[in-house]
Amino acid sequence: LVKPEVILIFGGAALNILLGEQVLQSNRGRWLSIMGIPAIATYPPAYLMRRDEGKRSAWNDMKQVMSRL
Repeated sequence: LVKPEVILIFGGAALNILLGEQVLQSNRGRWLSIMGIPAIATYPPAYLMRRDEGKRSAWNDMKQVMSRL
């Protein structure tokens, strides 16, 4: 019933559940596909609250999503 234009995957646990991928670092910021729907993985919000170094990468991921929409 629901067909999103883009799926945003927050964190390694979600990535593992949706795609069976174990490593967030190698998939973060890269376009993937879930049942034909474009998806991109990024850091989870809890990680970004604790560590500043991931914020720039996460922001770049968000900009990719917005340009895709």
